[in-house]
Amino acid sequence: MTDSEILQTDSNIRISKCLPILLYGLECFSLNVSDIKWLDFAVTRFLMKLFKSSNINLINDSRYYFNFELRSELLMKRKDKFIENFMASQSLLDYFAVQ
Repeated sequence: MTDSEILQTDSNIRISKCLPILLYGLECFSLNVSDIKWLDFAVTRFLMKLFKSSNINLINDSRYYFNFELRSELLMKRKDKFIENFMASQSLLDYFAVQ
């Protein structure tokens, strides 16, 4: 196995296994700005190590072209979906409680 294959396998494992664990259940909590920035920092540092570069423009371009969202962006989407599902379940409970 070449170095690039090992790096790709390692990055796939981290992205598919580790990052969802970081986000699991966070959509139901109220996080402050520093907590959200910490999540983004962890991803940015991971990409810096992956690409062996500290150039933030290169990292941001890589995120854009690989369609790799920051955790804060993904967390906002998940939080909106959680609230939408919660409101739908609340209205469903209200519907059955009235009848």
